[in-house]
Amino acid sequence: MQLFRDVVDECGFIDLGYSGPWYTWQKHFSAGTSVHHLRTDTSYHSPIWIDMEGLECQNISKPFRFEEVWLSDHTCSEVVEAIWEAREVDDPAARVIRKIDKCGQELKKWERDHFGNIRKTLKEKRKELAEAEKEALSTGQNFQILELKKEITVLVDKENRIWFQRSKVLWAK
Repeated sequence: MQLFRDVVDECGFIDLGYSGPWYTWQKHFSAGTSVHHLRTDTSYHSPIWIDMEGLECQNISKPFRFEEVWLSDHTCSEVVEAIWEAREVDDPAARVIRKIDKCGQELKKWERDHFGNIRKTLKEKRKELAEAEKEALSTGQNFQILELKKEITVLVDKENRIWFQRSKVLWAK
């Protein structure tokens, strides 16, 4: 127990106050922030609700990450080439840094507007496939099923390439 107290002291935790049962500690909340202990019949532990009034949260943007799978779309290369071919007259080092930043910004926009969310698209296509299979039972036509299966295969391949890159598995080359 003494080790716990030492940690609380060393970290500078402060008592935020509460409504409900006793004791909770939190660090870096401002005045106006309060903790409410909620009751539950299904657990020995009480859930807490933190009212964040007065707390300023920083908006942290996620860093740009190039996805290798984007290269499967020719318009990705067009975005990059357009940025790098743009003429600028100033210090070459500053120009390179500015073009790298601009390239990242434009690729983020391109990914959002053109390439899209593969998992979401895959889920939608699988749903469409299930509906097309039901329809094919009554009509006997399966052309739409074949097209959807081709699209799903392409999307699954793209998803696998994304996960492969993110896994950083070097031995699977």
